[in-house]
Amino acid sequence: LGVFKKSTVSVNVEIDYGDRVERHYSLLLPRNASVATALMYVANVRLESFSGITSIVEINDVRGCWKAFLVDNLGNSIEVIDVSSVVVKDNSTIVFRRVGERC
Repeated sequence: LGVFKKSTVSVNVEIDYGDRVERHYSLLLPRNASVATALMYVANVRLESFSGITSIVEINDVRGCWKAFLVDNLGNSIEVIDVSSVVVKDNSTIVFRRVGERC
């Protein structure tokens, strides 16, 4: 019997509003899709390693807005939108710290 490899990885997402932290949803990151559906905007993101996600790729668009993509070890990417920073809370949760207005 071969080992079944999951096609997605589940991540808990929380929003840190400063005065409170809310658990918003669980996020399934596709492992096999070439580019996943855009999810949320990000500015100045740094993420070392998280649940198979190996890097953050940042680009600056024509409006001067930062966009970030989570990239896993297979080169699959998923866009992260509408938050200003991403931090790793533990091995199963990403916290999005929302600062400022939507770009």
